[in-house]
Amino acid sequence: MKKQIFIAPIILTILSSVYAQAQDYVQQQRQVFEMAKAFNDPLVARTALYNIITLEKNSLLLDTLALYYYQYQNYTSSLLVAQEALKYNTDNNLMRELLAISYEELGVKDKALAEYETLYLKNNSFSTLYKIAFLQYQLKRYVEASTSLDILFQKKETKEEKMIFTKLDKTTQEVHFHSVLHYIKGLIASEQNKIQEAKQIFLKSLEITPQFEQAQISLRELQQKK
Repeated sequence: MKKQIFIAPIILTILSSVYAQAQDYVQQQRQVFEMAKAFNDPLVARTALYNIITLEKNSLLLDTLALYYYQYQNYTSSLLVAQEALKYNTDNNLMRELLAISYEELGVKDKALAEYETLYLKNNSFSTLYKIAFLQYQLKRYVEASTSLDILFQKKETKEEKMIFTKLDKTTQEVHFHSVLHYIKGLIASEQNKIQEAKQIFLKSLEITPQFEQAQISLRELQQKK
């Protein structure tokens, strides 16, 4: 018993020393990370983050790592790290959105939609619902897409909202949000071969934003059909 009592303080001393060294190492790697960010060296920054995470794993560090991967278009890694971060906090809306975006960028639209739907239940954001509506359209879930678009029309935040679209000449244009919603409804009608209905909906879109190029093109294509 006396031997165990004698050894215990030694073990505590060793553990305290190891912990202090680990904290010094973490602080050093934080400095490396900040310097790498300042010098725009993403590889060194990510390596420093990994070194910190091995000793001090937490959701905030994983968030930072996931965002770094996303920033440099490594969507597979941003997806995997976001999934890991969500294990620590399922209410992490930032990582939920990043997970959805990563799935979308990788072309896994059904899983992207599922993540956006989960996110919408938490944030009730019109921008999230817009992503849901557009993915539903892309997945040919037209009834669901139309319902989502109808809800968006009713949301007060969308009445003055505008979106930026890239034109064929690579310049950009500002388009009223409701004009965009009508445009997607027109695309749905067109895909369902409801040509006259689609024309009328595209005209509604252009009534709101007359210069909306994508709606102009879609309407022109329908008018050229026999």
